Amino acid sequence: KAAGCSGRLTRMAMMQFALGSSIQVLVGARFMLAAAKGLRAGNYGMDLLVSLATCTVYAYSTLSLVECCVFESGHDHSMFDTSAMLLFFVSLGKYLEAGAKQRASGAIASLLKLRPKMAARLSTRAAAPEQDLRDLLATTELELVPADALPPGDVVV
Repeated sequence: KAAGCSGRLTRMAMMQFALGSSIQVLVGARFMLAAAKGLRAGNYGMDLLVSLATCTVYAYSTLSLVECCVFESGHDHSMFDTSAMLLFFVSLGKYLEAGAKQRASGAIASLLKLRPKMAARLSTRAAAPEQDLRDLLATTELELVPADALPPGDVVV
């Protein structure tokens, strides 16, 4: 039987309940707090969905365990592991997403460091060799030499 329960509370059922409860409280609390904040702001996001799913599975498993072990019925469907796995995989996804965002931010910062500060205008090369890029218009023609860097998104004709 799923919870190891046949009309009495067994060690296996107690262990599943204890582990499921600790994971639901320790890991699920972050999702529940974020869901509560989102509800107050009118934002029905992923945290609300995760909270609803895990709390529903946890409540069903707890009621099933009570029904099986206290009232000695034959219904013993315990799914504490389902709630724990949902919380684990969603937390893992958030962790991996945070790492990807950090790497992307680092890559963007590296690209911005390549942006030149000065550029040589084509028509005034002899008079004013270089000008600050902030002073140039979008249609200004520039002279490029090998090893010049261009801001990302600029077009070379």
